[in-house]
Amino acid sequence: MKRIDLSDYLVHWTKPVEDMTALDVLMKIINERKILAGNGMIKGGFNCICFTEAPKNIFHNVEKNNARYHPFGICVPKIEIFRLGGRPVIYQQTEEFDLLHESQQWRHVTYDPFTNIDFTWEREWRLHRPQFNLEGTIAEIIVPNEDCHSQLLNEHQYNEEWRIWGDIVGYGDFAGFQEPNDFPFRIVSLQNIQE
Repeated sequence: MKRIDLSDYLVHWTKPVEDMTALDVLMKIINERKILAGNGMIKGGFNCICFTEAPKNIFHNVEKNNARYHPFGICVPKIEIFRLGGRPVIYQQTEEFDLLHESQQWRHVTYDPFTNIDFTWEREWRLHRPQFNLEGTIAEIIVPNEDCHSQLLNEHQYNEEWRIWGDIVGYGDFAGFQEPNDFPFRIVSLQNIQE
């Protein structure tokens, strides 16, 4: 039975880091074709890549509901993350962390309704690996609106033109005629999902 409150996809939302905007982080992930693990807010310091299971029809509410996340993300089939060992987190009180087998402690997220620590709305999944390679996956890129969609495509075109120019300068006639590569992923605008 298909459930409307769950999705067959997981989303890795981006957020600003240091001197980069959430869009800059998304472009870096696209250009490098990988999502790197981090350990912020993960008890035990485990390096994981975090995803949410929230369905697409509520993606557009992410920024409105929580300033921690921005409406830029990478959406991948849940089955791919599962095959790589990704699993839903285990929401439990802090003192229950040590009850988990060491091999499962990376899945712990503190939940304490008595002190208002509640991240269950995130429906978080984690992948306990140093990175997730996007190459060869069926990933979608999520942006908030058509302006950002255009900006991503323009940035890609610009990078492709520089790549080709560099090949011509470096290899001369051996570079041959080159066409710019197409943008490697489907782009979904939250603005269109809303409408």
